[in-house]
Amino acid sequence: MTIDVEVAEFGPKGEALIDDLAENGGEIRITRHGKAVAKMIRVDSVPDVPAADQPRADGRVLYNGRWMIPAAAERERSIEHLRGSGKIFGNIVSPIDDVEWDTYE
Repeated sequence: MTIDVEVAEFGPKGEALIDDLAENGGEIRITRHGKAVAKMIRVDSVPDVPAADQPRADGRVLYNGRWMIPAAAERERSIEHLRGSGKIFGNIVSPIDDVEWDTYE
């Protein structure tokens, strides 16, 4: 079953249509000026997203949206509190050939 809904009408009808779609299936085609611009269908199953501490088959873990080896994830966790705390004064790109260095003895 396909239902066509104009974009302007979707707001008030939207919640009831989505509930009906979730229960009965089918599709909702959203139109603008009579032309289809989007289609909504029921999702039968949502893929499981592993937790950060749940490893993949190759041993990698998910941390901040990236797959990495456990040691790298632990390193990221350990220095996370330092992000944004450093400040750079001056030019860090220019060569320093003519700079005299003071050393502590």
